[in-house]
Amino acid sequence: IFIDNDGTVYSTNNEPDPSLTLYPADGEIMVEEIDNSEPKRISGTFWFNAFSEDGMKTVNFNQGVFYRVSLQGGLVSGGSGCIEATEATTAAAAAYAATDTTDPNYTAVCTTYKEALLAQITACGDTGGVLQTIVDSLGDCTP
Repeated sequence: IFIDNDGTVYSTNNEPDPSLTLYPADGEIMVEEIDNSEPKRISGTFWFNAFSEDGMKTVNFNQGVFYRVSLQGGLVSGGSGCIEATEATTAAAAAYAATDTTDPNYTAVCTTYKEALLAQITACGDTGGVLQTIVDSLGDCTP
């Protein structure tokens, strides 16, 4: 939820008016670091598109960062692979971004990234289809 200076409430739970936009109310939180010491802290990035209740106004946040935010109640452990899958995707994405298509390891690095994305979809879901779009764009990982 985001409230602007005029008091308009925006939420990713609100659907956009279809006559105004093709973009859904969606977003993504990427966990990049978890510090399990006391107090527990988490760091990462985020983006989202949110709409007013009537779907006529939108607010977009991109390149958002949260750094060492204290976790109230701690981390989910045992049974939730979403955090682990997200961390694996983040690491694989960094390796993929650093690998040129002429590199002999490109196919292996790309395949690892693609598999990490698929594992994240399984563990966390992909309501907006953002992760699946990335998977589709990778194709068969041949340069």
